[in-house]
Amino acid sequence: MQTGDHDPGRQRTAIVVSGMHRSGTSAITRVVSLLGAALPDQLIEPRDDNERGFWEGRSVVDLDRRVLERFGSWWGGWDRIDPQQLLVLTRMVESARRLVRDEFAHADLIVLKDPRISRLLPLWTRALEQEGFRCVHIVALRHPGAVAGSLARRNGLEPKAATLSWLAHSLDAELHTRTQPRVVVSFENLLRDWRSEVDRISRALAVEWPQAPDDIADAVGEFIEPGLVHESPASTLKGPVAAVTPVYDVLRRWSEDDSQPGDANLLDSWRGFLAPIRRERSAVAQMALERQEVIAELRSRQRGAGRLGSAEVWNPIQHQGFNREAAAAWAWLKRERQHSRAARRAVQQIEQLQRSPAEHVPGRKSLSRVVRRLGRRLPLPSAAGETARGRRQGRNGRGGG
Repeated sequence: MQTGDHDPGRQRTAIVVSGMHRSGTSAITRVVSLLGAALPDQLIEPRDDNERGFWEGRSVVDLDRRVLERFGSWWGGWDRIDPQQLLVLTRMVESARRLVRDEFAHADLIVLKDPRISRLLPLWTRALEQEGFRCVHIVALRHPGAVAGSLARRNGLEPKAATLSWLAHSLDAELHTRTQPRVVVSFENLLRDWRSEVDRISRALAVEWPQAPDDIADAVGEFIEPGLVHESPASTLKGPVAAVTPVYDVLRRWSEDDSQPGDANLLDSWRGFLAPIRRERSAVAQMALERQEVIAELRSRQRGAGRLGSAEVWNPIQHQGFNREAAAAWAWLKRERQHSRAARRAVQQIEQLQRSPAEHVPGRKSLSRVVRRLGRRLPLPSAAGETARGRRQGRNGRGGG
């Protein structure tokens, strides 16, 4: 069999773990791997902020970074990656296919994880399917307040930036897995009762674990601890975190196998609401594209200037830029929401006036005040116009009767 070919009769399954950074994607992936799913060969090494390991392939992360940079975005970005533009990057799709062949050549059950995948799922789904895998999905969920607290400690991101990123990753992961087998897994639930969660995953994704849960209990016990569950600080349960509670509530119910009519519509309404701030390429992220050119120029001018491009110097500056950008985005969203509410109230008033008997309809001045609330001119109801003319005619002695 030549490289890149696959046996149509061979049953191969890829479990793709998506979800926001700091939402338990690492813990979920590690448990799935202990149950028998193959991991990439070259893993990112543990760090102080994740001593138990990331369990994501170095080559996967490198590819995802390149794709995001191609679109002028970054690891925690909230700008939208157009699926159609993503899939026309044939070179990137081929790179993903080659990565899958190299890392998982002999595995029939694999697990692929990187939070960046949440925004790049169409690319990875196509690559995996072209390599003969059945794609199934685990969407990791954690309270946005807890995510914001974690990112504040690790990266200095403020709640406004962290929450926009949480929304982007959560909404994109949900949308791009909507037509495929998937299950939402709460990080908190996994830590409290991992056995129940792996049973849920097995049933939802039609996956039979090569290793029995009883056989890996000791290893899982060394990896996850119920004490890792922390309640979100009260200070984070307001502002932007409180605003996105409706989205979190839907996904939380899904993590408990409780779906209700209208859930998808609510998530879609949030996508529409956020669309204007997700369409524009981040000015701060654009800095990342120019960064290497600036560093190269500095290095050519003086020795030892390489530190100017180091993570210790660059990341705090970049993250503060993201914080400012997020503050501006939330200010715009707040104004837009206030305008939308005022517009809906004005429309309701006009509709109510239109349904009223003609003799009870106010004159033109009253209606004009309502119309001005919409921020644009609207044609006045004909009944109001007739009533106003009738009053003028009556005052001039030309009234009918």
